[in-house]
Amino acid sequence: MARSTIAEMEAMLAEVSQRTASMPAEALERTEQLQAQIERGVEDLRASARRTAEETAAIDQAFQERVRRNYDMLSEAVAMMGMSAASAPALAAQASRPATRWPDRRAPPRRRRRPPRRPNRPRSSPTRRPRRPAHAPVCA
Repeated sequence: MARSTIAEMEAMLAEVSQRTASMPAEALERTEQLQAQIERGVEDLRASARRTAEETAAIDQAFQERVRRNYDMLSEAVAMMGMSAASAPALAAQASRPATRWPDRRAPPRRRRRPPRRPNRPRSSPTRRPRRPAHAPVCA
């Protein structure tokens, strides 16, 4: 029985020493796995940043194209307005004449005037309460 216990103890010690010897190798393996995961994450992040930059460039290019088209259309409209203004001298002559307020030549509407108020005439409704004489009694 003592021999079997010693044999079991020796087997356990051998297993512990084997595990102890393999610990640095396991730690190294874990470190390498962790480093590989970090590198994959960084690469994914870079790829995402590249895609975002490409999308931003495409949006900017589309915006610049739209601004250019709007500018071209505005330039065309201004040129057409200039041509129509040059071809219509009658409109320019008409614009130089003063415009009449009443094109049907009627007289302007007359405002009704109030008759002037006479100074000695009392107002129809008082704006403030009459003052109470100083010697008058106060009723509660």
